[in-house]
Amino acid sequence: MCKLSIIVPTIRTHLLEDLYQSFCDSCNKHSFEVIFVGPFDIPESVLNKENVTYIKDYGQPTRAAQLGLIETSGELTCWVTDDCFCYSEMLSETIDLYNKECITTDIVGMRFFENPDHYNFIKSGQSKERN
Repeated sequence: MCKLSIIVPTIRTHLLEDLYQSFCDSCNKHSFEVIFVGPFDIPESVLNKENVTYIKDYGQPTRAAQLGLIETSGELTCWVTDDCFCYSEMLSETIDLYNKECITTDIVGMRFFENPDHYNFIKSGQSKERN
């Protein structure tokens, strides 16, 4: 059993290599698995990872998330979008916080960027002022 199961309903398969790498950077202290669910085949470079499962399904995202949840083996579970990007060490820090401060019935929300524009913004390393 791994520490974290990450469920990803997906149609944007061209983003999955970078998304998977962001999981590796974000969950660098704990074991994790990723369950991708969607209608399109995912890149072989991602599919061949030992901790990746792919479920081909033509349903909507909520259904995909439920199908992914059935396949999880992790102690903890999170659900993200396929166009997100996780902060470096964010998943590990969240798991550490959960282990230190929470009981099994607690829920902890994790932040991530969603949307390709945010994704490219983070990868570029540029800063941006917010209004």
